[in-house]
Amino acid sequence: FYSVVDPAGHGMWDSEIREADLQTARACVSRGDTLGPAAVAFALIKLGRISEATEAIRQGRLVGADEASLLRMECLVLRNQKKPREAIPLCRRSVQLNPKIPLAYTSLSNAHYETGEKKEALAVVDEGLKLAPSYALLLTRRGGLLSEMGNTREAITALEAAHKLAPAAVESAIDLVYAYRQLTPPRLAEGIAVLSRVLSANSNSPEKNIAQVYHQRGLLKELSGD
Repeated sequence: FYSVVDPAGHGMWDSEIREADLQTARACVSRGDTLGPAAVAFALIKLGRISEATEAIRQGRLVGADEASLLRMECLVLRNQKKPREAIPLCRRSVQLNPKIPLAYTSLSNAHYETGEKKEALAVVDEGLKLAPSYALLLTRRGGLLSEMGNTREAITALEAAHKLAPAAVESAIDLVYAYRQLTPPRLAEGIAVLSRVLSANSNSPEKNIAQVYHQRGLLKELSGD
């Protein structure tokens, strides 16, 4: 299932989920995969079918599915419902049950961030990076948080590493370009190069391309002084 929705293996949550992906997840359940119920719940959450996702989590527990993954899905449901503070203990429990899953740290960090706890969010990211120093999504989160907290140069270090690992990922690219623009003088030419790589890597995604092209044109205008 995850090889379908995240073929590059970068753990990005911005994958487009289709009905066919939900059926793939259901097939995982049918063959007895202990991660199958969480995959079904994830697909349903992404499709906006939250009540069905909650039921998938409940059914997963009845058949002894992987509890850490189900807790991550419960965390995601609560965050979707704008209840991040309630999500935090579930996310933390997921990490405790299986501390080797980098995505669990991302979920916990995001929940802290959504409550306004940026320092706690960063601490969780750093905790995860000790176990998975080359996990692109955690590096992206670290860079984004540091940038918001005013530590632009450290943010760039993390975001450049994330972009190198996942050059097609839009979130890390946008955050990296933003960080480049905060420098004095701004590194606009490098920002354009980053966006060019993203555009070429996402040639089959018109929506992302349109957004990126507009952003890139803005950088070109700044660079030329026009």
